[in-house]
Amino acid sequence: MRRVLCLLTGLLLFGVQLIAQSRTITGKVVDMGGVPVPDASVTVTGTSQGTVTDENGNFSLLVPQGARTLTFSSVNYASQ
Repeated sequence: MRRVLCLLTGLLLFGVQLIAQSRTITGKVVDMGGVPVPDASVTVTGTSQGTVTDENGNFSLLVPQGARTLTFSSVNYASQ
């Protein structure tokens, strides 16, 4: 019984550590005139993780620890 309890405690701590290695990035996508860009894609470069902006250009994205670059794209705009 003691071994099972130790194993479960270890797995729980390991799981918490994995979650702690990600962070949430929030922001707003606007065009050159400061107008919000709705439905723009925001992705973590080199991964399949991504989201889409809301009607006000706002987004929230869970980003892995090693990520350094986000890619923003939308119809009629160049990717950056």
